Amino acid sequence: MLRNFTITLLLACAGSILGYLSGLPLGQLLGAAALVLIACRMGLALATPPAAIVVIQLILGASVGALLNAEMLHGMADLTILAGLLICMSAQLVAGFTWLYRVEKWTRAESLLGAVPGAMAAVMTLTGEEGKTSAKMVFAHMVRMIALLVAVFLIAGPQESSQEVAALPDGPDGRALWVGYVAFLLLATGAYVAGRVLERFAMPAPYMVTGLILAAGVNLWLGSDPIVVPEPLVLFAMALLGGLIGIRLKDITRQDIASYLRAALIVTSITFGITVVMAFGFSLLTGQPFLVLFMSWVPGGVEVMVATALALGLEPAFVMLNHVLRMSVLHIAPMFMSRDFFRPEPQDTQTTKHEGGRHV
Repeated sequence: MLRNFTITLLLACAGSILGYLSGLPLGQLLGAAALVLIACRMGLALATPPAAIVVIQLILGASVGALLNAEMLHGMADLTILAGLLICMSAQLVAGFTWLYRVEKWTRAESLLGAVPGAMAAVMTLTGEEGKTSAKMVFAHMVRMIALLVAVFLIAGPQESSQEVAALPDGPDGRALWVGYVAFLLLATGAYVAGRVLERFAMPAPYMVTGLILAAGVNLWLGSDPIVVPEPLVLFAMALLGGLIGIRLKDITRQDIASYLRAALIVTSITFGITVVMAFGFSLLTGQPFLVLFMSWVPGGVEVMVATALALGLEPAFVMLNHVLRMSVLHIAPMFMSRDFFRPEPQDTQTTKHEGGRHV
């Protein structure tokens, strides 16, 4: 088993590096997922280490929390914008859940997690053991992510990596790199201990929640000298997540792909449509440009959306603020959910046996 873990980790890292060097948005995630999936299809017995979920939760949770600062929170003084963001997210979630649950006949947990507007990492850490069931949600989020990248490319054209770096907080400039790692290690240790406590109360994704809250709290306390999660650690977490995605997609059949693709495209279209309507309505209400609100509220990675806003001159700081708050809400949401919600319902065991998740 240790050999399988090692091979999986090496393949995921290799695919992540290739994807990163390609310059594609989220290339490190897609590269790791693709290489691991290909290896699985070729017959290699791969598995992710049991600690992978904890590592992903700690690193990515802290990464989102590290982006929050006092200036950002002051920027949301206009409660109308915050209300619009929350209303838009709620409408996206309710509409997507209704379609998947009522029409596609997915289970309750699958429908909810498949309809979550973004935050694939949070979704992946809530789906429990690897299996065919979770492949539905992974597929839905992958389709949404690729559709978003295509939309961004059509709107703004290819993005330069330098723009991404300029738009987002830089690493520990002018300081020894090890200081950043030591600071993160201390933060991760505290988040892990707190996460173990929350885990005893059966709270989903406990380490992601504690990592986010501690990182945000420390940064708000430090003020002008915040903690930044070292980029190599984020890339490592993305490689692990990509490997996990590749393994969860290994058993899907062509019939599954057809069914999942249809469901994912419909939910993605619903999400985009709701974003357009909400952005247009709140643009009339607040005077903010429609495209700025659309870029701020459409589900997507913080880096990709901020880089696009920067290229188009669409208030990148405002766009970043909205996406960081959106990701924070989605990552903290597991605090208010019971793990029992994600256990199969009596009728779910019947549903998951049907082709493509639909009744036949």
